[in-house]
Amino acid sequence: MTDDVYQKLAEHLDTLPQRYPTNTGTGLELKVLRHIFSPEEAEMAVQLKPLPEAAADIAARIGKDPAETEAFLMDMSRKGQIMRTGKAGAHKFMAAPFMVGILEFQVKRFTKEMIEDLDAFDSILMEHTWLKGRTRELRTIPVEKTVQNNTEVMPYESAEAIIRSNQLISVAECMCRKISEVKGQPCDRPLEVCLQFGGATHFYVDNGLARRIDQDEALAILKQSVESALVIQAGSTQNPGGMCMCCGCCCKPLTMYRKMDKPARYANSNYFAVVDEAACTACGICETRCQMDAITVEDFSRVDPDRCIGCGLCVVTCEFEAIRLQKKDEAHQWVPQKDYMAAIMDIYRERREG
Repeated sequence: MTDDVYQKLAEHLDTLPQRYPTNTGTGLELKVLRHIFSPEEAEMAVQLKPLPEAAADIAARIGKDPAETEAFLMDMSRKGQIMRTGKAGAHKFMAAPFMVGILEFQVKRFTKEMIEDLDAFDSILMEHTWLKGRTRELRTIPVEKTVQNNTEVMPYESAEAIIRSNQLISVAECMCRKISEVKGQPCDRPLEVCLQFGGATHFYVDNGLARRIDQDEALAILKQSVESALVIQAGSTQNPGGMCMCCGCCCKPLTMYRKMDKPARYANSNYFAVVDEAACTACGICETRCQMDAITVEDFSRVDPDRCIGCGLCVVTCEFEAIRLQKKDEAHQWVPQKDYMAAIMDIYRERREG
């Protein structure tokens, strides 16, 4: 009976645009959900729609007491099992996708047992979700000053512009490096660097997952992240709700890309690195900073365009200005949707067509 509850939850999550694996033959899709949801919580999560509803409306629909339902939903939202919108006294609740969503919201709740099952589940999860279609939940943003001078950088391609356009900002610990820490394999790169904007800030701060910061601190975090060779990845809209600073050793998408022969085909990025062979001194710094193993150094640095995801980390430390980012031709550029709902509908369509 208990398995039936989690099977229903897996199937419910798979109806959301981002999808979730079901009937994998491993049972891992259910084991992972058991770490996060009690049977009662799983039963409630199955009842939620992908659009916000008042607790009273949900209670009426499922035949439960309104006050008890609201208290239960509030508790679930604080655990990051579902989404909560609106202000106190006027909250609404909705289903949350597993990734990006429920999984990231567990950043303060990870256990070694949960992580062991997540590690075994990773490849199944990513193949069923992230790799389907063209639109990913995250897109690579280049370090702006690394782009060729004659190239127009759109505001949505500038991490600094995105930060400066937001008044509500918070910072949380990176989920992926937190997992490594709980496993006893801590990454040496900064941990508290995951930025949220707008409504996401309210959710993260109110749930104790993040702290409020101002634009200056956010820009300082961005600077520190670039210095630490972290890839900037933002949500796949022109006004993203969050921005991650990712390493190739812990980040789930980047570690998956890194194992591929041609990760550039999968990362949503509009740039690639090019080397001025005459100016290059073969110092090798760019090679050590690259998170995709896209650079090899012999007489000069060589960039594999099939592996380069256009982050620009190789450029910022080149004292000889021997490497720059070049924009892809128009046929290979990817323009993010203006708002979240449009991006989600792209994901919904693509992951069912693919």
